[in-house]
Formats: sequence, structure tokens, C-alpha cells
Amino acid sequence: MRYKSGSYRKYKQQSRRTRNAVILAIALTALAIAAVVVANSFAAEDGEAELIDINTADAMELTTLPGIGPSKANAIVEYRKAHGPFKSIEDLIKVKGIGAKTLNNIKQLITASDVVKKKMSVVRQHNLAITTWAKIKTGR
Repeated sequence: MRYKSGSYRKYKQQSRRTRNAVILAIALTALAIAAVVVANSFAAEDGEAELIDINTADAMELTTLPGIGPSKANAIVEYRKAHGPFKSIEDLIKVKGIGAKTLNNIKQLITASDVVKKKMSVVRQHNLAITTWAKIKTGR
């Protein structure tokens, strides 16, 4: 294949420019991915990541946990409906499909709030408000 005078040189220059542009794009993409990974790791270390409450989370929230897919998330929700709220995060192991390995992987990302105490507190506040209103109404 014969090139016209100078056209081969232009072809090689264009080829180098294209190659350099591709290498630069790959390097910038890798740098951006690394920055995101580092930022996420710092956020997790600083406690910025919000814990998922296994007593109140729906199946969609639970699927954000590593190793928890839709079927395990539904199993957690169904277990909670059948047996009531979890007393501790270790109770999660009673759910079919959740083993020690899965629990160990998500232990730092979950919490088990005391739903029963919260509900009782709301009931007490409601009863106190009714009692106070009755006293005000009767003038005592």
C-alpha cells in the first residue's frame, strides 16, 4: 500500500492522538471510580452510613444489604410479621436463609430498635394527654 507524500505521517499522528485520547479517558474513568470507592469507605468509617432497622425496614430497604436479595428480604419481613419484632440483631439468624456468614457480613449495617417500648411510650403519652385533658375539663 503506497501513501501519498506526507499522508502516512498524518495517519500516524492521528492514530497516536486517538490512542492517547483513549488512554486518557480510561485513566480518568479509573480515577473517578477510585475516588467514589474511597469516599464510600470513609463515609462508612465515619458512621455517615445510616443503619437499617430490621424491625421497621421494608423488603426494598433490606435488599440494599450485601447478601440479602428479594427472597431473603421477604423472608425477614414475613418472619417479623409472624413472630413480632426482633429483640436483637442476632435473632435474625432464626430466619430461614440467614446463616452466621450472612449475619456476620451485615452486622455492622443493621440495628434492631425496641419497637415494643416505642409503642408503649406512645400509648402512655396518649393516656397522659387524655388524663390531663380530663383534669382540665373538670377543673381539678
